[in-house]
Amino acid sequence: MVGNQIQRRNIPRYYVSKYGVNNLYRYRLPSGYRGIYTILVNDGKVQSWILEILDHKTYEIRFGYS
Repeated sequence: MVGNQIQRRNIPRYYVSKYGVNNLYRYRLPSGYRGIYTILVNDGKVQSWILEILDHKTYEIRFGYS
């Protein structure tokens, strides 16, 4: 795993309603971008799903930092 796990209480409702996630991780990318992904178990296999790649401004808005 890479990046930081986002605490459950800080997961934006957008991801819960759109993807039904209960865990979320962020990964810092070059030039201020952020990768947002989740980890799930599907048919007994652990998978990571990249949900979005966001620029820093969009990331701040999505997570309520600005």
